[in-house]
Amino acid sequence: MRLINALPVSRILSMDLTAENIPFVSVQWFAYAGFSCFLVLFAGLMSGLTLGLVELEILQRSRTDTEKKQDGKLC
Repeated sequence: MRLINALPVSRILSMDLTAENIPFVSVQWFAYAGFSCFLVLFAGLMSGLTLGLVELEILQRSRTDTEKKQDGKLC
């Protein structure tokens, strides 16, 4: 069933389209607009996660010896 639904979407996404070929507020227009929004939001999510990981690595490397000893006692 999913394969049947994926075929029209794959046809829409594989067409050679320019601004003149896509009528405004058509199924194709919404497919491209939705996919574009998804890509922008996904890129923002990945960027935020990368920055968070870098910040955690910086915090981990900047701990003092007393903080490292306290970590060992808590575990």
